[in-house]
Amino acid sequence: MSRAAAVPWLLQGAFDPVGGPLSFLDDRDPRRILRVVTRPQLRELTAEAAAVLIEAGVKRGTPVVLCLPTGVDFVRYFLAAHWVGAVPIPLPAPTRGRSGERGVERVRGVLADAGAEWVVGETAVGGARVIDPSTVPAGAPPPPVRKAASAPAFVQYTAGSTSRPKGVVITVANLRSNLESMGQAISVQPQDRVLSWLPLFHDMGLVGTLLFPLVHRLPLFLYSPLGFVLRPGGWLQAISEHRATLSAGPHFAFSLCAHQLDPARLGPLDLSCWRLALDGAEPLQAANVRAFLQRYAPLGLRPQAYAGVYGMAEATLAITFPAPGAEPRFDRVGRAGLSRGVALSPTGGEPEVEGVSLGVPVPGMELWVSEPGQDRVLGPRQVGEVVVRGASLSPRYLGHPGPPRKTLRTGDLGYLADGQLYLVGRLKELIIHAGANLYPPDLEQAASTVKGLRKGRVVAFGVPAPLTGTEQLVLAAEVTAGQQLEGLEAQVRRAVRDRCGVEPLEVALLARHALPLTTSGKLMRSQTRQAFLEGTLRPAKTKAGPP
Repeated sequence: MSRAAAVPWLLQGAFDPVGGPLSFLDDRDPRRILRVVTRPQLRELTAEAAAVLIEAGVKRGTPVVLCLPTGVDFVRYFLAAHWVGAVPIPLPAPTRGRSGERGVERVRGVLADAGAEWVVGETAVGGARVIDPSTVPAGAPPPPVRKAASAPAFVQYTAGSTSRPKGVVITVANLRSNLESMGQAISVQPQDRVLSWLPLFHDMGLVGTLLFPLVHRLPLFLYSPLGFVLRPGGWLQAISEHRATLSAGPHFAFSLCAHQLDPARLGPLDLSCWRLALDGAEPLQAANVRAFLQRYAPLGLRPQAYAGVYGMAEATLAITFPAPGAEPRFDRVGRAGLSRGVALSPTGGEPEVEGVSLGVPVPGMELWVSEPGQDRVLGPRQVGEVVVRGASLSPRYLGHPGPPRKTLRTGDLGYLADGQLYLVGRLKELIIHAGANLYPPDLEQAASTVKGLRKGRVVAFGVPAPLTGTEQLVLAAEVTAGQQLEGLEAQVRRAVRDRCGVEPLEVALLARHALPLTTSGKLMRSQTRQAFLEGTLRPAKTKAGPP
């Protein structure tokens, strides 16, 4: 029996008193521990929070929105919702300014969509009953509720990068299965230590780096996403200082560490402890992976530590992982074949695309590639829509009753080679130009080779061309601070033409922070396209503004 199966299930209110502690790190210097919470202390804090929820009127089965930053209050109120049998819905805590106003509007939208009355947080939201997390309960909590396997464990709202955010219902059985599957996939070890700065309202942060170590009895070191933004190098310093073995991040974080950090300025670093560097949530770029491994190899980072992974909220989290201890696998294919839907080795001087393997399905999950919109299963190296099935698959979206979902058409385009999954783009974002398939991540990577564009802030999309009956390519890119714009558009056009064989109709050079992003930092291609058509994207000035 695995370690996860042997642990009293935390969703039933049973905490393991000998499990690893939770250590909360200093945002300004994550090498420093500000607070340590042991498992017995966590149970006591959760019991107090459960009493607060009961006294506020929260009942079994009711949704409770959590708008709390990374910290002990988020952890204890998420678990307290389970204690009383409620359904937690994690959302970003609204901040001040325009982004804060958008955050409040998002909370209002979720309250209406989920039929929720309660919000745990520090920001007033019209029409909601706000529970202050610092409230001291008047009485003791009732015994923990035992949830049925089919009951909702939580509702995860999607980021909305390609459509309106939807509430994904994750059952107790889904969550238990995915946490168990991840433990098997990475061969979790008793000496493992987890470190994370990922937002806890996001599935990767919530399931992968909070609930996973709780269930598998591992020590957990947490600091906030803001801490990473202020000090990206603090991520690596914290891994080295606290001897973390498991730490995950979106691809932009690995790219930033590879290209913008100077390891010599971070002080002594020893990354030999990092057993698995899990990279997901965004399209992976082979050049960034190679640069990351090369830059930190002298500091003890082994190539076997890198692990490109694939998952989504509708599958609870994990879908594919590479085998632990395996070096990253890359696959070079010709662009011409890829545009026709086949991933074959390049011939002659044909331009190439290099993909990064995302591994194989985790235990309990099945995966295949099918013709988009059809049930026909495609063979190896044929590009199609990725379809998954398994015990971790969410049965439904909130507000969509009906038979439980048996399979999930992910909307992601990819292919299988030697059993390994490689992604090439999103079905909704595919650009069909002159009969050829163009994949936005490929085009964006080509444009990003031009010096003067912000890394990870390039968006490719198609716009209709009525006279020709095809789609034309548009690129929107944020410009780095202080960059002269003269000649930059021509460089972008040349880079895309030379690498991808297509000429953009237009290159929109934008100011910093002009591109719309999801709450988890993903580019929103459809919203960028809409803003371009409406003329609302903020153009860059002759020189980009200050950082």
